[in-house]
Amino acid sequence: MGCQLRGAGRRHVRSVRTGRCRTCRHLTRTDVEPRLGHVGLTVNDLDASIEFYRDVIGMQLMMRLDSGGEWFDELTRNRGAEIDVAMLELGGSTLQLVEYRRAGGDPAPVSHNRPGTAHLSIEVDDVDARHAAIVSSGRHHPTAIVDIAGIGARSFYVEDPDGVPVELLQMPART
Repeated sequence: MGCQLRGAGRRHVRSVRTGRCRTCRHLTRTDVEPRLGHVGLTVNDLDASIEFYRDVIGMQLMMRLDSGGEWFDELTRNRGAEIDVAMLELGGSTLQLVEYRRAGGDPAPVSHNRPGTAHLSIEVDDVDARHAAIVSSGRHHPTAIVDIAGIGARSFYVEDPDGVPVELLQMPART
């Protein structure tokens, strides 16, 4: 089965390993076992969020598009919405960022202890180096690095532009 987004003068070919179009990353397989496809976050400023997840976290921007319309109205029960969407990838995982240009709501309060608040955890090889780089940028204010009791891991949190906690986690070396 080919990509549903084929056209625009580019050849779209499905990767047998990932089931995604190698050109536009659109999922093309119909025989996928249930799995987590992506995590989506609604953001206030898509450009600021892309910059954070790309430059601070190290994700790669795979696709950006404007969207909305009848299918989105039906899917989200949010009539008249117009959105700007970005898909970023890191280590085979996909993060979808959505900014509502029309028919968006007010920001929800974000706090790690509030039900419904998400946090992302990113595994890194050197938590000390990542922490030092974020601190030296002067743009973000991460928590201190902590040792996680019982598992030998070390981590810290830094907030994205909307206050979503992002954990950078270093697991113990395998022996």
